[in-house]
Amino acid sequence: MQSDLLKKMGRLKEHFYTSPLALHWKFYAMEQLLTGG
Repeated sequence: MQSDLLKKMGRLKEHFYTSPLALHWKFYAMEQLLTGG
């Protein structure tokens, strides 16, 4: 499941690599994963 999530995040990074909002979302998602939320 975690690997699948990483694949989705990888795709999002490819699509929105230049988007500041996407970068914010990525850090938010990583924080959620680290905190178990």
